[in-house]
Amino acid sequence: MADPSQGTEPLRIAGRAKINTLYSGAPDMISRQLNARGFGNSGKKGKALIMTDLARRGQMAGFEGNLAENILNRQDTTMDLANRLLAAGRGVSTSGNMLGGAVSAGSETLSTMLLLQKLLGSGVGGFNPASYEGVMG
Repeated sequence: MADPSQGTEPLRIAGRAKINTLYSGAPDMISRQLNARGFGNSGKKGKALIMTDLARRGQMAGFEGNLAENILNRQDTTMDLANRLLAAGRGVSTSGNMLGGAVSAGSETLSTMLLLQKLLGSGVGGFNPASYEGVMG
């Protein structure tokens, strides 16, 4: 799989939209409640609004982290399946054959090194939190 994040953009958009929807009415609700109690111009209102926004941002960051983790797991699964296919094509068994186990271990090591090179070359799965600042703020 050349791009493990392929096809995940609709999930990202839907997840962000859901989080934003959950928090969309919070500022008005907080303002109404604090105004009704006489705290409309106090520091408590500002603090409550800031804490709500921080909670939304935290939930957004957690979602992005989970999505990135799932993308990496998708890549790992693809590499594992490719290794198994290569081993099966050569008639290599992973049990009972010492040479087959060594070849399999060597191909696993090679594929792991290639994966790490790809990940470290472009950041973790191409995920860069700084590129989402406009979305979260």
